[in-house]
Amino acid sequence: MRAGSLTNAANAANVPAPTAPLADGTAPTLEEAQALANAGAFDEAERVLARFSAHAGPHADAFYLNGLIADACGRVAEAGDFYRKALYLRPTHHEALTHLATLLDVGGDGAGAQWLLERARRSAG
Repeated sequence: MRAGSLTNAANAANVPAPTAPLADGTAPTLEEAQALANAGAFDEAERVLARFSAHAGPHADAFYLNGLIADACGRVAEAGDFYRKALYLRPTHHEALTHLATLLDVGGDGAGAQWLLERARRSAG
């Protein structure tokens, strides 16, 4: 395995190790974070996602939702990083593929965007 691969793996899993449920016995859910993000409560949604990740460990949908939030807040580079982490964990994550393709296209990388869109088409069946 190349050293770069190890670095990428470490970056993709750059979340705390799984822990026990919260003090009240409940674990945060992606649905809770999604509802907060849909309501525009991005800061709170990010806090819920951090708690979810601390409990559940790396999760493609959590990285994807973090990417959506970062994108909505204008943090384009961070959004791209989150989409890439989602794709590292689930290479066929259709939404992450299409959102990252859009970021690449807007950033001037039309060839990269087309390549991701083709991957999205293939993953859709």
